[in-house]
Amino acid sequence: MAANTEFSVANLEFETIKSNLQSFMQGQALFADYNFTGSTLNVLLDVLAYNTYYNNVYLNHVATEMFLDSAQLRDSVYSIAKTLNYLPRSYRSSVAYVNIDVNPSSNPHNITIPRLTSFSSTVGDNTYTFSTNTDIIVYAADSYLASNVAIYEGEIIQEAFLVTNTSPNTQQFYVNNFDVDLTSLTVKIRTSNTDSTNSEYTRANSLFGLTATSNVFFVEPSTNGSYKVVFGNGTFGRNLANNNLVELTYRVSSGEDPNGANNFSAASVAGHDATISLQARATNGAVFQELDDIKFSAPRALAVQERAVTKEDYITLAQNEFSDITSMHVYDGADEPTPQFGVVKLAVRSSAFDNLPSVLKTQIVNFLKPKMPIGIRAEVIDPDYINIVVD
Repeated sequence: MAANTEFSVANLEFETIKSNLQSFMQGQALFADYNFTGSTLNVLLDVLAYNTYYNNVYLNHVATEMFLDSAQLRDSVYSIAKTLNYLPRSYRSSVAYVNIDVNPSSNPHNITIPRLTSFSSTVGDNTYTFSTNTDIIVYAADSYLASNVAIYEGEIIQEAFLVTNTSPNTQQFYVNNFDVDLTSLTVKIRTSNTDSTNSEYTRANSLFGLTATSNVFFVEPSTNGSYKVVFGNGTFGRNLANNNLVELTYRVSSGEDPNGANNFSAASVAGHDATISLQARATNGAVFQELDDIKFSAPRALAVQERAVTKEDYITLAQNEFSDITSMHVYDGADEPTPQFGVVKLAVRSSAFDNLPSVLKTQIVNFLKPKMPIGIRAEVIDPDYINIVVD
């Protein structure tokens, strides 16, 4: 009786698989006298080898997509990042800062510049629409001048969803534009589609402090680089009721294309003529976060936990929020020649500016302030450049 040949699985190419199967079967007493290359068994070996090869390729891809370091599909990277409580950065709208000098024909006490007042600007051959994010009130005592007004690029989109099932597992609604700027997302809930009143919900990033009556929503990554809005389960966050109407409002961004816009105009502002002057050109527009950047940022964001304590915390938080920050040096103000205790110094290098405008410095400080320890303040400073000419 022939002894069984050892079955090797070291090489999983098709020809090697078939050869190993043939050697194994030739080691069986039942098939000792068969001519495998010229018999019907040769076809059977082809089928078995192909099946093994296909399974090998499939399982190799499955194993690869299970780990953040080796995953190649955006859906896989998003899913793993979700387990780390990290939300991959969406498209970001370019933001510019302007001064708006309203020129009314009469002399009212004040004028309200409505939210979503539109401005236009041209970059190259393309025209982009920018708009304000909040209502702004200007007064006659200030010559109807609004200074350092942030205007954001993008088309405003509104979506509505009717709640037809009160199960928490079904209370998730997909944002239908994958180039959404999530920082602009607002959510309002109406009792029914016949009710004109609504309640505005706030976005929550954790479960801390939430109760069954908290009006909050969560944002999670979904398939193909899209996002979905998820509501509470009745324990952490309010559970939606049947026939509630969910209203989503957000901007659809053009990414980095409008960056650099520096000349803005408006047909009218609050129904009046107005002069628009530039304070800081448009910057910070970006497309969705690259996979390699997610792989780098997600584990570090998990360690940071939305807290600015160490130097690395400040760098991670700022670079995740402001896409045009290319590098950043953080040090203690106590290390200055004249010590400044309780101050964290941030030297920021930007891809858009040699030295950041004051409005952008203030925006970075305001973003970091609620994440910093009490009694510590941040100060953004201009970096010192050393220009080297190589001969």
